Amino acid sequence: MIPFRKIYRLFLCILVSCLSNLAIAAEWTPTLDNTPNLHTTTLTLTIKAKPGAAEKIPVELHNLAESVWTAEVPAGTTTLTAKDFTCTKEGRVNDGLVFGYIMKITAPEKDVESIEAKWSGDDGVRYPWEVDPAPLGQASDGATIWPGLHRENAGHFALRYEPNGTLMDSVSFDGISRSHHYLSAVDGEFWQFHFVLPDKVGTVRTVSRKKNENVHMSGLSSQMNVQGESSEYNPKDAKADWTSFRWTRKVRVKSGKIYTKELRYGAMGLGVQVETDSPKLAVGYGPAGKGHGNLFLVMPTTEGLQIVKPGEPLNPLKMNQNWLLMVDSDPVGSIPVMLIFQHKPDALEYKETGLTITREKGVGTLAVGAPFGASVLAPEKVRKWSRAAGEIPKAKLLKFRPHLMAYPWGCTETFSVKDNQVHIGDTMTFLPWQDDWGTKCEPASPIPPMVALSVERNYLPKTSVTDVKKTGIKTRFGPYWVREGDKVDYTLPVPRAWDNFSIRTRPPAELEWLEKITLNTLAGVGSLKPDQPSQPKVWTHDWTYDFSAGAWRAANYLTPEQRAKMRTGTRERILGGLLPQNFRLRIDPITGAKYMGVSFVWYGKQGPWGTFELGPNGYGYVDQPFWLGINLYGIYTQAKYNAAWDLIRENWPVVRSLLSYYEFYNSWTFMDPGAQECGGYYHADMPTAGYAGLVGYYYLAKQLGTEYQKDLGAYLLARSAVPMGCKLGFLSYMEQIGMRHCELVDKALPSGFGEEFVASLHRPVAGEDNWSSSDPWWETGCIGPQSGQPEVMDLFVERCFDDFGNFERIFLECCPNEIFAKNNDVRIIPHVMARTRLGGDMLQSGAELVKLQNRPAYLLRDVQAFTEILSAECPIRLIDWTPGYIEEASWDAKVGSAKIVVDGGEKGCTLEFTSKASPVRVLLDDKAVEIPDGDQGDTMKVTIPSGKHMVRLEVPSSESSHPSGMENKR
Repeated sequence: MIPFRKIYRLFLCILVSCLSNLAIAAEWTPTLDNTPNLHTTTLTLTIKAKPGAAEKIPVELHNLAESVWTAEVPAGTTTLTAKDFTCTKEGRVNDGLVFGYIMKITAPEKDVESIEAKWSGDDGVRYPWEVDPAPLGQASDGATIWPGLHRENAGHFALRYEPNGTLMDSVSFDGISRSHHYLSAVDGEFWQFHFVLPDKVGTVRTVSRKKNENVHMSGLSSQMNVQGESSEYNPKDAKADWTSFRWTRKVRVKSGKIYTKELRYGAMGLGVQVETDSPKLAVGYGPAGKGHGNLFLVMPTTEGLQIVKPGEPLNPLKMNQNWLLMVDSDPVGSIPVMLIFQHKPDALEYKETGLTITREKGVGTLAVGAPFGASVLAPEKVRKWSRAAGEIPKAKLLKFRPHLMAYPWGCTETFSVKDNQVHIGDTMTFLPWQDDWGTKCEPASPIPPMVALSVERNYLPKTSVTDVKKTGIKTRFGPYWVREGDKVDYTLPVPRAWDNFSIRTRPPAELEWLEKITLNTLAGVGSLKPDQPSQPKVWTHDWTYDFSAGAWRAANYLTPEQRAKMRTGTRERILGGLLPQNFRLRIDPITGAKYMGVSFVWYGKQGPWGTFELGPNGYGYVDQPFWLGINLYGIYTQAKYNAAWDLIRENWPVVRSLLSYYEFYNSWTFMDPGAQECGGYYHADMPTAGYAGLVGYYYLAKQLGTEYQKDLGAYLLARSAVPMGCKLGFLSYMEQIGMRHCELVDKALPSGFGEEFVASLHRPVAGEDNWSSSDPWWETGCIGPQSGQPEVMDLFVERCFDDFGNFERIFLECCPNEIFAKNNDVRIIPHVMARTRLGGDMLQSGAELVKLQNRPAYLLRDVQAFTEILSAECPIRLIDWTPGYIEEASWDAKVGSAKIVVDGGEKGCTLEFTSKASPVRVLLDDKAVEIPDGDQGDTMKVTIPSGKHMVRLEVPSSESSHPSGMENKR
């Protein structure tokens, strides 16, 4: 996120502002027990007036979007509706008065002693997340089948006005492009292929470069954009499903005639379809009319493939099949494009500027795609083709053709959950195709390429997919695997998501310095104020995460007094994260899908110290995966470590609403939301926070949710684990298929999957903290930052341990500890955690990194990283104890015994743990007990009765010490 110094200045500003407001008005703020929500329709105000007060007192409702609504109200008790108020100050989001957005109510202090508010009424509206869907049936294994992501989801296509494209390319109304593939022949320009109506009236499409600050925080110094006439897009012209996008527009040409042009593409497709009733359509490489990029064209004839160079005559009557292949001339490498025709053209004119297709009755549908996938062909191969048509792989082209004709369009998804396995079924619809050649093709249904990539690289079991065909086509997200017909299914395991609660261990002499840092950091628990009122806070990140997650995972290193204070203090602080005012109903501009987003964000408005001021979440930039994920994760931490299940149970509808973002922005391609609202693909702390939030919701729902909500949590978490597990090995996939990226040099580490593969350069500058790709944060993109989360690290250990180790070793080589230690904690802590999980020499490297930074104390959220190192020699790890509470846990290495004090609560609980030593002798209240194997094979469980109990876990003394650190998966 942002540097601490800016956070500190910002909070000073907020504090001054709050103190100023308190001085000029009587004020009421909502509490968790008395707060409006989106359905509230009635406000009952009780005003105690001072002597001599006006007959009608102006009362102001302050909206979270900084608007103010005013009504004149007599003293005493009055019941009002939203219609009784008038907007007297417009805010950043002016969408009418919603009681559920009220942050405070004020009245003049000179007239009013006190204000009390009560809320009532219900508008009768029910949002999708407020009502569970009906089951669709029962699977053969007895599991309930539920509707998965569907038409009412915003999905992949609601990310921006010119959406993010297909599996191969980015897409706009007039063309496809690869902004990660820059041309060498033209300075500052990336690969583009256009399909435009000749002589259309409108702005010429140009390529522009914007500074990083003016676009999303991509980690790149600048970003390339294709720009056209902004007024050309109208949301009414587009229809979006969660897997398909149809954009229809009227296009005027210079003659005055108006034609219809439609762009169609799907998230599952390998190209696009364009349809027009215009008699002419021009296609070609590079900006239309600029005359570069076209090398030669290949046409099938009865005599074989014919090669045509620009300027040579081209007779469409010779076409004995419905396709042409266009090849570009970039000296670094070519991306051939296949054109598939619905109708036989009357004329074809091929020039340096491209190909013009003529058909007097209208060109009809043209399918456009890259038959060689995301690969870039070597120049020598292309030159060889230009000299000998027999060298062109016609069979490969013909295998590609059906994927553009039987075009996968719509997808209806279902899911079921059984034994920690999520079974996903997709039923496809295909665009109809009939051409003048009578070409026939059979439809084939794809699986998400990241699932195929995960199976191929052994991140997922081979049994995850069956009866699929490997097409040999490589997309930019993984290989393209299909099953013949309109149905395909696959199975994803629910990741185990362990956080490995550290048991307090007396450190060896060489780590006493780290224990001192740990205890100094934990002294920050004293800053918590249990008596703070529960009211809306503008920075729920702080309240639900910074003083919860890391500190609670280090709680066994607290004194009893510190622990008691933290238990009360964080319970109060978490209330802010449960207030509805901290979340705002948002509506996707294309599909109209509704979901809950955060109310306040960084980058909200310009402030005295730059653009990083807090502001209301309006229609601009927002890191939804981070903000919502960290809130869910902090709430889960409170439930698990603080045993605050009662508090969260009472406010479960708020927690359930936070998951709506992950439902309504989920993507078939990314298996995850995959983007910020503004369209930039996320990276750095956003995906890890989003994944951690889904972990939190999954475990919360297992205790508090309905059957559907439990299964939904498993479904979304299992999907999200797929791209997270792919990230660390993605560079090798890019190298395997020859996919070029302008930013990837030497040992650069890519940390994203979009058309902007956020790349981290390998030459970090010591101490640099300026959002550039030389800042080591961007080399942290795959594993953090913001302290990281143990469950994310656990996913890497379980799913891609080798790539995890390779990633971190490359990072260590590129950014040695001596340099990296000069950066800030946000960047450093995730790497400390990563090296702890990797164990062995990497564990020592992580400890060295902390020692080199030489800080006396850290933020509370960071302290978990230190206790993991201090506890590395303890063979016991605590996994779960829901819904109980652990009061203390310590390890005595001399006798090889862990002492754990557990409060089982009113109904008892189950203590689940792992051990690297075997066998383990378990004593409950000094009585030996037998324990069965855990559900997942490598865990053990002890049943804890209600009330407080002592558990001892004894292991053989010869196996009680592991100086190499935490044992890795291998």
